[in-house]
Amino acid sequence: MTNSRGSRLAWMLIIVGIVFLSACQRPTRTETSPTHAITVETSTPPSSPTLPEPTYSPPPTFTPTAHVVYPILPPLPGDEIPAQVRVEMLNLRSGPSTLYTVVNSYPEDTQVIVRGKALGDEWVLVNTDDTNSGWMLAIYLDLPVAIENIPLVTDFEALTVYGKVVDTAGYSIDGINLALTSPTLDDETRTDAYSNIHGDFFFYLPLGSSDLWQVSIVGIQCESIVMDEDCRLRSFFERQVAHIVRLPLTGPVIFVYERASTLIRGTVINDQEQPVEGMRVYAVRADDARSWGSTNEFGEFELPASDGRWEIFAVQFNPRVEGERVTIEIVSGSAPEALFIQAPSTQAEG
Repeated sequence: MTNSRGSRLAWMLIIVGIVFLSACQRPTRTETSPTHAITVETSTPPSSPTLPEPTYSPPPTFTPTAHVVYPILPPLPGDEIPAQVRVEMLNLRSGPSTLYTVVNSYPEDTQVIVRGKALGDEWVLVNTDDTNSGWMLAIYLDLPVAIENIPLVTDFEALTVYGKVVDTAGYSIDGINLALTSPTLDDETRTDAYSNIHGDFFFYLPLGSSDLWQVSIVGIQCESIVMDEDCRLRSFFERQVAHIVRLPLTGPVIFVYERASTLIRGTVINDQEQPVEGMRVYAVRADDARSWGSTNEFGEFELPASDGRWEIFAVQFNPRVEGERVTIEIVSGSAPEALFIQAPSTQAEG
């Protein structure tokens, strides 16, 4: 009886030991993190977002929430950043734009002391060895620090035109060249600015300037996110090219780039039906959205576009002459047939 009970107890111990060893040898489960997870609804947009499918809608009348408000960081006493003029001659101006008067001009290799910058990261406040103080364009100076690390200066008097360049999803677009011109003055009063990495741009005007101005897109840097490796407009086009503004502003001036859903392809030919290289071609939609590009060595062009009625034409500059316009209708992102566009003729008639 005792032996039977002892045998039963021994078997139970063996079974418990097997279960225990099995539990110890069971492999643990490893969670794998996704290698790419982007949510466009997050408050801080990713640097390379996955954009939504393109849709056509009227230009927005709201201010995108992506607008960046910069902190006011005046320069600390004693802050001195040495810099050097790196162009043949550089103007020192009384304010941070080309609309201000020239205080003096300085040749290449002149040493200056940078004391701060204006919003927009384009103009810096400097002191010179001849006791002058004023503003210089930062791109023409050799700076020992990134311009983002230079403290802000805000205690100067100016009228300000500010704005932002974004796409239809609200993401910032950099490298857009904008011009501020006066539609009321006889002379060609103009100053330029570029959208920075946040999409923001700033123009500064002397006090007493006209209250009516036009802000226009006049160019794009090849490094901009909307350009490809060949410096061509990639997959976006401009919803509007210009805004008329009245000072003082009640909000930022917004320029929007729409994402393309198709391409308009074609060839520019001359009167002898030969392809024309290096010809600028524009496509203008019924709502004044604009796409543009240039022909390659075979006279071919590709223009990013989306749904709507478009007029396509070639332009010859100096003097500006437009070629005959061709109208097409794009529906549901369909790719239109390849076009033949007539190059403008500069020959005088009669």
